[in-house]
Amino acid sequence: MEASQQRPGTQRARAPNNPFLPQLTWIYAIAWVLVMSHGWGARIGSNPTSWLYDPASTAQRIVNRDLERSEALEGTSLGAGIRHALQGTRDEILQSSLAIQHDAAEILTQRIAIGEETRSQLARTQLRIAILLAESQRIEEALAQASAIGNPEIEQAFRAIYASDASAPQTGVQPLERLAQAGLEDWLLERGAIRLLVRRGQNETTRSIEQQAKTRGTRWQQRSDALMLANALLVAAGALLVVAILTGRLRDPNTKPLHVPWSASLGIAVLVRADFWNRFYFVVLANAGETLDDPSWLTPFYTWGTLFASLPMLWLVFRYLLPNRNLSPLGLDAASLCRKSLLPIAAAALAIDLLGTTALAWGAWGLGFEGHWAEGLDETLIWGSGRELVETSIDYLIWTPLFEELMFRGLVYLTLRHWLSSGRAAFASAAFFSAIHFYSLPGLLVTFWSGFVWAFAFERARSLLPCIAAHAAYNLFFVLGIVLVYR
Repeated sequence: MEASQQRPGTQRARAPNNPFLPQLTWIYAIAWVLVMSHGWGARIGSNPTSWLYDPASTAQRIVNRDLERSEALEGTSLGAGIRHALQGTRDEILQSSLAIQHDAAEILTQRIAIGEETRSQLARTQLRIAILLAESQRIEEALAQASAIGNPEIEQAFRAIYASDASAPQTGVQPLERLAQAGLEDWLLERGAIRLLVRRGQNETTRSIEQQAKTRGTRWQQRSDALMLANALLVAAGALLVVAILTGRLRDPNTKPLHVPWSASLGIAVLVRADFWNRFYFVVLANAGETLDDPSWLTPFYTWGTLFASLPMLWLVFRYLLPNRNLSPLGLDAASLCRKSLLPIAAAALAIDLLGTTALAWGAWGLGFEGHWAEGLDETLIWGSGRELVETSIDYLIWTPLFEELMFRGLVYLTLRHWLSSGRAAFASAAFFSAIHFYSLPGLLVTFWSGFVWAFAFERARSLLPCIAAHAAYNLFFVLGIVLVYR
């Protein structure tokens, strides 16, 4: 592209020569398509629950905590309407909980067929389905589900609690012990205990159990409320910053024209190689985990996967695109980092991102395109040890924002700016960013919006720092949302 043809707002520098053979770049591009097709082929049409390591336990934890939070809202008026609008009513959560357990049962059935799970896990999930059916006032379906489990003791215990024609047992311990031994816990077990104790007329004990459950649910709800409040405050503060930026009250006189120090052909050559090796790393890791008898030694390669998979990109960028280690095109040099406008731009980008993703999620839900409960769920945040939790959080809060922003806002967006205006380059880079995450339609829309906002933040700030900060803060909400409520 000649200097007279460059996009407005960009500054052309003497670009380093492209040392890569075009033929080899095409080979890498074809290999990249094959690797991406492998990822999409594994995800399209599959149940996201199958991506979980322990779908039965994870589904039970999600259901228990959601229903406990719902119970904590019963009888309260302060903010209950808003919470129900955000989280769903008790009946809606019961129905979604049934869907979650049916998903888990489907995956467990598939895994039993290939010898990866035992029938006892499936029986526990079927019992949970029966409990949820009974609590939804679908007693006949619940009794049929309990009978289908094929365990007479479990069926007898279930009937003692939920069957309308069952006589009141002399003791409430034995049926509950049997259900507890079958794997029920928390809300799913306590609802049976409450029904049994009511039948026996032990109202004081019933109230004690209900209070314990409400206290526990209130704890989860308060944590969820705190996250929603922090979200709302950030959006409000960011909105004020957006107004200040648009009205010119927040100016950065030191902002220079966007500087693209490499040619378009060199950027594409590095991009296809960097992303191919990134995807190839995870394909090899996944196949190794499936074929090895003892894949436990691969755990560090999963935990630090984002870092290891990004090493080829780092080498390629610093070897070919920034040979003099000049980070000013990315706005990560010392002079750029000292600019006072970066933090307000980061806050504004986060606010716009949170507001847009929330609106998209609600809109998709209203149109019947609700995202799958297991999509993007990281079980390590729920079940991992303290060390695993810290390492996984580091990945979400440091490695992922750093390397994804370097790739998609640095490498992809800057290369596209050779041909496209800022809006079109932001759109194209965001589309690429969302496509490689292999999500369903709601997930793709949300990821696209984030990529679009962060690209504009980079264009405005001429620095990746606001994008990295906003990305890390967004991921922080995701991590806290799981850890504080479901761990």
